[in-house]
Amino acid sequence: GGMWGGDPELGAKVERRKDAVLAYLAEVEAARKGRESAKKALEGLLRGRAVAAERRKEIARAKGRVKDLTRKVVEEEELLGEMKELKASLTTKLELESVLSRAEASLSQRAVTLIAAQALDAGTPSGHSTPHPQSLGHVKSMAAEKAQNDRRVLDDLLADTRIRTNFLIAALHSVYPLATLSDGVTRTICGVPIPPDAPIHAVNFGYSSSSVVNTSSSSASSDEECVATALGHACHLVSLMARYSLLHLRYTPIPMASKSYMRDPCIPTTRSNGKDGSDFPLFFRGVERTRALAAVQMLSRDVEQLLACHGLMGVDASNNSWILANL
Repeated sequence: GGMWGGDPELGAKVERRKDAVLAYLAEVEAARKGRESAKKALEGLLRGRAVAAERRKEIARAKGRVKDLTRKVVEEEELLGEMKELKASLTTKLELESVLSRAEASLSQRAVTLIAAQALDAGTPSGHSTPHPQSLGHVKSMAAEKAQNDRRVLDDLLADTRIRTNFLIAALHSVYPLATLSDGVTRTICGVPIPPDAPIHAVNFGYSSSSVVNTSSSSASSDEECVATALGHACHLVSLMARYSLLHLRYTPIPMASKSYMRDPCIPTTRSNGKDGSDFPLFFRGVERTRALAAVQMLSRDVEQLLACHGLMGVDASNNSWILANL
């Protein structure tokens, strides 16, 4: 009472105003906290949208890769179907060669029979007289003409077979496209390059070593993956080319994507060496480096064998892309 001059009404009014101010300050504080909560919720929503957009991009890229793989599988199935047709035509060619050989033998036997019959008609045994030279020449001429016609048909079939084989091998370019980068040296297969500094270029090496490749840097690991993927594609391409060319390769390629192998059939698999005795990896991570280099050398020998089969000369092994250059 003494503070407000003994006026209780004024004191009550001041207290009410004080309560109103305190309520207003509480509302302001609640509004501030609400704005901070709304701001955090908006930031979380924006982060969720960014994550969702990135997921959508990843899904789109995955769908693209699946589409490309599906297209490659379809193209490879079509090539395999054409290869079956080619094998059927080659079987027909071999059957035709057999028929031609039997026809030539039959013509020769028929010529002898005709000569003997002509000699009997003339009243002299064939064993005591010489048949008429004009009849003998006519029979030989007919036999030679027939053999020449059959040989011409066989040559046409062989030419068609070669054309079909070359077409199938050329069609592999759409399955495993080979290209050269802008530097003019580095070559790619399916867009995967072999880095120029990749340690796969070697000349002399043996089949045993204790050095195991175990790289820890991310750039070297990425290079190893590129090299393994490119060599796996090249391994499958060499395998298909050999099948279409009906060529038995010295070293057997075993395509398994980035975990492909080269097999040397001359090395026997015993109980001591196991499966790794004749299989050499076409990748460098976690394996003996010398065996991986041996696999690269085996693949290059198969490529040289394919070149020799088609009468082509290979390029000089001056860089890491020489296998792709020869292909």
